[in-house]
Amino acid sequence: MQTDLSHLPESKRRELDEIVRLIRAQTTVEMIILYGSYARGDWKEAKDVEPQGWSGHPSDYDLLIVVADQKQAEDVMLWRKVTDSLNNAELSAPARAIVHDINEMNMALVEHRYFFVDLYEEGRVLFDSGRFQLDEPDELGVEARKSLAEEYFKEWMHRAQRFYRYYQVGVEEDDWKGAAFSLNQATESAYKCILLVHTLYSPHEHLLDKLGLEASEFGPVFREIFPVDTPELEHNFDQLDRAYIGSRYKTRFKVTREELDDLAPKVAKLLEVAERLCQKEIERLGAESSS
Repeated sequence: MQTDLSHLPESKRRELDEIVRLIRAQTTVEMIILYGSYARGDWKEAKDVEPQGWSGHPSDYDLLIVVADQKQAEDVMLWRKVTDSLNNAELSAPARAIVHDINEMNMALVEHRYFFVDLYEEGRVLFDSGRFQLDEPDELGVEARKSLAEEYFKEWMHRAQRFYRYYQVGVEEDDWKGAAFSLNQATESAYKCILLVHTLYSPHEHLLDKLGLEASEFGPVFREIFPVDTPELEHNFDQLDRAYIGSRYKTRFKVTREELDDLAPKVAKLLEVAERLCQKEIERLGAESSS
């Protein structure tokens, strides 16, 4: 894994040094790994985010703390103290930490879990005790790929279908904003299902146009379902995309029943096509593994 932080300003590097000091002052850890936007180099500060923007927020310092055993990883009181310490520090960005023990971390890498593989490839090691090694993720065999694809399909297709049911409840209760958010999440979940089944990876992204474009490599699931040939159609898709932020945080976000009536059948169609594409890929992997 990388250790170089030269892409960050000196002030950020000093803050990361302080974060490491604060964590290690509370407990013994084996590794502290920076991941996410500060590791990649595409972080945003408050000045970079449009005040009235529909997407995006100032970046956090995303941290993975690796410890020696499961008992320490599950010590709620300990990690609450660590969190309080980080929250009380005068940092330019909030520090958010997750904790895994070394065995869980290595198992996830061996099983090619997309979050951990992404972290392994993009993360920056801030501290390493040197007592443990991370396993390098290998290419999976066809049987293992099929098993993971089936697991992701079950989880994410169920999630997409559940959010569509939530949409129906929102409409029944005249909760247009809640219904719009549920349609947004059904769409996002369907796209991520397609990506996970076909590639075992999904980006940390919620913008539907970006997810849809990536998922469209595997079938007609983007502009074939959500055309933007007219201003009205483009507006309705924008409403669906904006609902991720607007439905929850923007009092000025308005959505109409007519817009929902246009979008809902399209989302339902997306779920049908996504399910068919994913099942076809799982069948292909099964045939490949048995040949």
